Amino acid sequence: MIEIGTMGRDDIDFAVELTNSVNWGYAKDDFIRMLSWEPAGCFIALKDDKMCAFTTTINYGKLGWIGNVCVSRRFRKSGIGKSIVAHSMGYLNSMGVRTIRLCSYLDKREFYTKLGFKEEGLARVFLKEDLAGIPEEAREKGKGSGIRGMDQGDLEDTISLDRKMFGHDRSRLLMRVHEDFPRLCFISEKAEGGYIMGTDSAGTGEIGPWICSPDTENGDAESLLHALLEAFITPVASVTVPMANRNSMEILKNMGFVQEYDVAVMRSGEPDE
Repeated sequence: MIEIGTMGRDDIDFAVELTNSVNWGYAKDDFIRMLSWEPAGCFIALKDDKMCAFTTTINYGKLGWIGNVCVSRRFRKSGIGKSIVAHSMGYLNSMGVRTIRLCSYLDKREFYTKLGFKEEGLARVFLKEDLAGIPEEAREKGKGSGIRGMDQGDLEDTISLDRKMFGHDRSRLLMRVHEDFPRLCFISEKAEGGYIMGTDSAGTGEIGPWICSPDTENGDAESLLHALLEAFITPVASVTVPMANRNSMEILKNMGFVQEYDVAVMRSGEPDE
């Protein structure tokens, strides 16, 4: 029998152990942060009273994301993945979400298609293993002026810019990332120039969100990324960008990032308005 319940802090050790078994590299603090974003929207599946899977979600109003779907190897192909994803979708819909998105490994697309998801496009995961090894040309180009650390007083304007560019309210996410990693948050001092945030746990730096207004010079995006790379204390950093965002991919390549793999961005429900 499959049972699905809300994830709590007592379940975090299981989630960390399960993600370690598939080399996702999450730490306990990562799950504490996920629970803070959506405390009622992270779920644990049990089969015969044994924990065997989990999912995490976050909603931004009309848009929701399923962030992680992980099933223990010994319990795969038993219907647990389908059950916990369907449960997560039901939760998001009950919160008023009209559009649900997730990123799928390319070999898992059929699984989500059977649950009603449609592929919207591809995103590329980039990795940089030597954060000090920025090519000199890119280093000089990235030393733009007008980039500084984000203060608490900058959050209101940052959230406003993010809502304008992203189209939905991600204030809970932005405020918690800034609270936990203030040294990894930077803004452009130009009006609505842009911002970047990062996290570093479990030995890997994660880049994002990374937002720049199209009205600003391209150099702001490079300068923001350069500032974040210099602030990381981890030896490696990764970032995922839509493949349609050619400008960001070009900046990453110039900074010495290499392609790791591609994922499919999939959607259930209505397209964005």
